Amino acid sequence: MSGLVERPLRVLMVEDSSDDALLIERHLRRAGFLPTVERVDDLEAFRSALDAPWDVIIADFNLPRFTAMDALAVLAASTQDAPFIVVSGSVVSQISCAWLPKTRSM
Repeated sequence: MSGLVERPLRVLMVEDSSDDALLIERHLRRAGFLPTVERVDDLEAFRSALDAPWDVIIADFNLPRFTAMDALAVLAASTQDAPFIVVSGSVVSQISCAWLPKTRSM
C-alpha cells in the first residue's frame, strides 16, 4: 500500500468458504488493514474463539450448520464487545430487513 499505514485488525471470521474468507481478507488489506484472521465454521469453535479479544467479527449470514443470528445470540451471551458484521451473497432485502429489528433486543 503506497502512502498508507496498515492498521492491525484482529478478525474473527464466521465463514464456511475459504474462498469467501480470502476475498474478505483481501478487501480488508486493500482498505489499509493488516488483518489477523481466525476462521470458524461451527458454533462450538465460535464459542471457543470468543475467549480471545477481537476487533471485529465478520459472519456469513447462512452457514450449513447455523446462521449469523445463532452466532449473534452466542455473542450477546458472552462478555465479548466486538462489532458484529453480517455478510452474504444471497440474502434478499426482505429477509435482512426482517432480521434487523431482532438484533436490537440482543
